[in-house]
Amino acid sequence: MSETVVPEILEEKLLTDLSQLEALSSSMRLRILQWALDPVTVGVLAERFGVPRTRLYYHVNLLVDEGLLVEVGERTSGARVEHIYRTVARSVTPSPELLEDDPRQGAKLAVGLVLDPARTESETMIEKKLRGGSTIGEVHRLLLRFTDEQAREFVRRLDQFCAEFQSQSIESSDTGKKESYAFSFAFALMDLGTES
Repeated sequence: MSETVVPEILEEKLLTDLSQLEALSSSMRLRILQWALDPVTVGVLAERFGVPRTRLYYHVNLLVDEGLLVEVGERTSGARVEHIYRTVARSVTPSPELLEDDPRQGAKLAVGLVLDPARTESETMIEKKLRGGSTIGEVHRLLLRFTDEQAREFVRRLDQFCAEFQSQSIESSDTGKKESYAFSFAFALMDLGTES
């Protein structure tokens, strides 16, 4: 690996363009970003995902172009020079202005960013459990009746809880094998007049 100073990974990246949200609408690109929390090559990703390198280059280049993945170095493997990539931030959030520019498309992409992978991850987890695999995970839908003040307090406390556990997962010095878990949620006022 060349002597390159690897930039500090951001806790959060604010998305300012719909094309960034569109880039995140691919489960393959979301997997790349997850695995690239630590510096990684396309070759390692191809091996991990069981797909040809050529299939991944399109996704990696798109993520780099959108500022979601960054090249942090290179290494020589035989006669080949491999580029090393890392995710820019641990989490991404659409900017409010972005969602206001095209509310319908922005809302669709923003919700898809959270709920599309959650569906896939949850289905996989349940299938593994049903086949007798030992996997940790739960899926719940909880209906609540809150005043506006209670709803704001619920969101504040949930954000605080998530931040506490996220900092523990980053700062933990445990030497045991760590697995990646996704926590996805939607907390929204139910529109009882809308048909599904």
